[in-house]
Amino acid sequence: MEKRLKMVDVSAGNGKEFDVNVTMETGEVESFKMKADQTLSFPEGSLELVRVFDVCQYMGDSFIPFIESIHKAMIPGGIVSIRVPEYPCAVSISNPLIKRYFTPFTFGYFEGLFNVMHTEVVEQASGAKDRGMHGTFDSSIYIEMIKPDPEMEKRIAEKMAAIADIPRNERRITDAQIDIIPGANT
Repeated sequence: MEKRLKMVDVSAGNGKEFDVNVTMETGEVESFKMKADQTLSFPEGSLELVRVFDVCQYMGDSFIPFIESIHKAMIPGGIVSIRVPEYPCAVSISNPLIKRYFTPFTFGYFEGLFNVMHTEVVEQASGAKDRGMHGTFDSSIYIEMIKPDPEMEKRIAEKMAAIADIPRNERRITDAQIDIIPGANT
């Protein structure tokens, strides 16, 4: 019986090598290491969820192929959740292993591969304070993106067309809720 993948969790190891944990549909977890210049190599359309925390900043030229490899492995409607340090925070400028810098707008490059569902910048007191950089803060960018699902987008468009003639104050969902539905504005 073929093992089905469900989730991949990639997290920073030492900045040169990352920890990868693969959760199967059965709940079984397989782990391996991945070098910073590698991409993920999973069957097309095999993943529902990918979490990438504190990894992308260590990638040089492999960053874009890495995100593209995630897209290829995701099922339509699959979600990728990423955390990176925001530039210019103390962590992003003081660690010599960091090769790539991020702002909340960086992932707009992947518009078309993914729809951005949520972006948040979280600021916390910096560990750099312990290294003599008093008063500094570290900021992390959390971003969640969804791989477009043409069938889901079609169903959403049909539902939106059905409610288009209903006065706004009589609709069951608000315009704000409609705006966050992937593909609703197309």
